[in-house]
This record gives sequence, C-alpha cells and structure tokens, in this order.
Amino acid sequence: MKKLRDNIKNNDFVKALYFFLKSLIISISRYKDDIRIHFSAIIHNTTFTGHNRVHRNSEVYNSVLGQFSYVSYSTVIQNAVIGKFCSIGPGSKIGLGKHPTNDYVSSNPLFFSEKSQFKTCFSTENAFKEFDEIVIGNDVWIGANSIILDGVKIGNGAIVGAGSVVTKNIKPYTVCVGVPAREIRKRFTDDDISFLEELNWWDMAPEFLKEHYKSFQNITLLKAVIDKASDKIVK
Repeated sequence: MKKLRDNIKNNDFVKALYFFLKSLIISISRYKDDIRIHFSAIIHNTTFTGHNRVHRNSEVYNSVLGQFSYVSYSTVIQNAVIGKFCSIGPGSKIGLGKHPTNDYVSSNPLFFSEKSQFKTCFSTENAFKEFDEIVIGNDVWIGANSIILDGVKIGNGAIVGAGSVVTKNIKPYTVCVGVPAREIRKRFTDDDISFLEELNWWDMAPEFLKEHYKSFQNITLLKAVIDKASDKIVK
C-alpha cells in the first residue's frame, strides 16, 4: 500500500488517473443524490448532502457541503462546514491553515509541526494548531478569488465580494468587501433579517420552494406567501 501511494505521488500520469477514477467513483456512487464532481477535482474526507457540484480543478478536504451548494472551478476548501444553497465562486481559498505570528522565532512548520512538507521535520510534536474549522451559513455567496481565514464564521445570507480577504466573523445578511473584508451594507432591514432568520427557508421542502420560487425574487412577495401558506409549509 505504501509503495502504491509513493507511485501515485511521484508519477503525474498515475496521479491524474487515480484522482479521475476516485472522482468518477464518488460521482457514480452519489448519482442518486445528484452529486456531480469534475474528474479533475480532488476530494478527501468530505460529506455531500445532495444536489451538489464541484467544478474543475477544485480541491475539497475534511468538509461538509450542504444541499444545493456548489463549488466553482479552481477553488480550495479545507476544514469547512458549508450550509445549504451556497455559491462558492471560482478561485476562492477557504481554510489555508495558520502560522504562528507571536513568540515563535520562526513561522516555518518545521519548528512546530510533525506534518512536514519536506522529507524531514525538526519538531517531534504538533505544538501549534494549524487549522481551525470554518463555518459558512446557508445561502451565502462567496465571490471569486476570495480568501476565508481559519476559524471564521459567516452568517446566513451573507455576501463576500470578489477578491476579499475575510479575517473575522460576518453577520447574517451583510455584504462585505475589501482587504481585510469590512461590512458595507445590510441586504435587508433588521425586521426583514429577523424574519428570514426565523423562517429558515433553506430547511423547507424543495417542492414548496419550487412552487413558490418567484416569491424569492422579492422579500415582500415572500412574506405574503409565507403569511398565506404558513399552515401548509412543510419542512
């Protein structure tokens, strides 16, 4: 087994074939849940909950992808729990790991991690926590080429502008842009945000969402539909 792993690491053709077959097996085994993974994508220890897409040249490790969420091309995701109906734009980097910035003389992993990127390491223990879980809520849009740092929590309905670097938590239904990302506006009024947070529409039956999809184009329409059909909503 170790020899096979070494051959995969050292041979580009074998490596490409391995990941192609692995992605194909994942796609076939999950076809009934409408999960489609491009053959060039790398997937490891990740849970897909249904109706998901991972596009070309993307990598997803140790993560969870909620229903109807997709990952666009050339994106890297590590140690993230991603909610339902999320749109992850191309070129995004979510969870890149951390390096020490205080006290440690060197920020190189050789001095604090057993997981060496080289053929040797100096440290005999993992003395620094390199990765923190990232939590992304439901119906979140991460714009192209954004970077989400470890440990960040992004609230439901938030939007991260293209090219932003998110270094701290983002509140629900806010639009954040820049380096570092900062809030520029709320998507709705406070009353509307409270309504949406309480509604949790992403947990409703897909049949109901499909029937009333036009009401999701305007929050006033949605409120009217919910008020009228409150006793018929199935979650």
